[in-house]
Amino acid sequence: VVEASARLGLEVLTLYAFSVENWKRPASEVDTLMRLLREYLRKELGANEDAVNAWCATWITAGFDAYEALLAADPQRGEFSFGHTPTLADVYLIPQVESARRFKVDLGRWPLICAVDAACAKLDAFRLAAPGLQPDAA
Repeated sequence: VVEASARLGLEVLTLYAFSVENWKRPASEVDTLMRLLREYLRKELGANEDAVNAWCATWITAGFDAYEALLAADPQRGEFSFGHTPTLADVYLIPQVESARRFKVDLGRWPLICAVDAACAKLDAFRLAAPGLQPDAA
């Protein structure tokens, strides 16, 4: 990004980073950070809702393509990402699946991710943690 910006002659470059540590924040804080990013895309870059969704879909797709390949490489993995019980990988995956839905990404091209999502959805711990059930994520 920095090199491409330099080649384009940009004098100023602002980078935003979202560390995985931020996912440990309360849902209201994460939602606020994501809202600020969407606002920036709309106001500063003039992106409409479709463009914002497309931008988000680009990064979700790249991540899901890599994750689907990882799942496919382990034919004995079980119904979750890494075995027959959920792991931290699933705890991080499921919110990304929710984001994909939010940004209207067609999940059909990732059947293994969808299978993990379905397995997690059968468990109360995941079902009760859904964003729509959280009072601070309205």
